[in-house]
Amino acid sequence: MLGVLLAAVLAVLGNLTIQTYLAVFPRESAAVNAATLGAGRAFAAASAAFAVAMAGLAACWWLRPVPPAAVVPALLLWSAAAWAVPPPVQTRVLALAGPDDGPQVMALTSSAVYVGASLGGAAGGRLLASGGPGTLPPAAGACALAALAAFAAFGHATPSARAGKSRADGFEHDDGRRVRRENLA
Repeated sequence: MLGVLLAAVLAVLGNLTIQTYLAVFPRESAAVNAATLGAGRAFAAASAAFAVAMAGLAACWWLRPVPPAAVVPALLLWSAAAWAVPPPVQTRVLALAGPDDGPQVMALTSSAVYVGASLGGAAGGRLLASGGPGTLPPAAGACALAALAAFAAFGHATPSARAGKSRADGFEHDDGRRVRRENLA
């Protein structure tokens, strides 16, 4: 059992070795970065790819039995799309919060990933128990589309939009965030 757990650790280690610093690789190898691609476009592409993968898995479910060659492409697309979401989210929250609050918003971003994982496990278990495996891809695809809508709706702020009420502690406040007044200029 420990050997299998070690294999899991090594697989995640390899995955996160590049994912954690994913912005550096495309920037240095292909001159692609948040400025050239844009966090919104990257998030939209990942969400759309995820939704397409879920539609493919749903089709496989309804057409079952299907050969593994019909399922594997959707699984590969799903895995690539799922791991492509954190970098644009990190880029966007850093842009929204500003450099002074970078460590705090990165911690919140990690927490959001774990909350999503926990809720996904609970929702998937409930769906599996109540409706069977065929309910999982449509529900996951709907979540991807909802995520895309939320990212588009809540992911934009300008310095003037972030400016809130001044407080004696030297911070501007809005949406529960603290932003140093001098960072808004």
